[in-house]
Amino acid sequence: MEQEKILKLFKQFAGDVIDIHGLNLTPTAIGKRTRRLGKLEIQNVMYFNISNPNQLSYFTPLVEEELNDVLGSFEGYINEKIFIKFNDDVKKGLVLNNKTIKEIKQVFDELPFISFQVWVGQSKYPTNYRIYGKNIDISTNWDNDEFSINNIFKPTKATCDGEVIDIKDALEYYDDFLQGVETYWESEIHYSKIDSIISKNQLLNADWIATYYNTKMI
Repeated sequence: MEQEKILKLFKQFAGDVIDIHGLNLTPTAIGKRTRRLGKLEIQNVMYFNISNPNQLSYFTPLVEEELNDVLGSFEGYINEKIFIKFNDDVKKGLVLNNKTIKEIKQVFDELPFISFQVWVGQSKYPTNYRIYGKNIDISTNWDNDEFSINNIFKPTKATCDGEVIDIKDALEYYDDFLQGVETYWESEIHYSKIDSIISKNQLLNADWIATYYNTKMI
């Protein structure tokens, strides 16, 4: 089927603007691309723009998944597969609005120190470490099925069982400690409150998306 006809039919099928939980997605063009998946395959690609009039936080892989549900019904109608691509000027990945950033920063600011315990030899009691400091920024990383929100943390003091120790030593001990625990350890122990911020947003939260909240020392 001709590309322009597919685009015209899709707009008749889904509308000129598609609402995804408050985001406005507009199909702007359709084209073809070539992929070699075992054999040479020519695919239909529909391009979309995202308008965010309410300044919502969102994660583009989740938005794409929601849009795929709309396209799935249309593909059955025209009997052709269509792939999604966002326009180059669309901000991709994890997009956080000022409200969400403020809520996350509050969680980070309420953490005066990073604490962890290390068992040494046959000791009956663990050694208790604390790295004191403060949040100075927030950073993010993302992939197609996961994202992380990072507490950029500037250490100011470190202690071992209450005694002041060299910060560099404490940071090395903490790095070693993190190597031996689950990836989710910081998320669950230090930053569990962020889960409630993320889970209430339909554009950030889904069962198939892994979320991590980490400390990045500087």
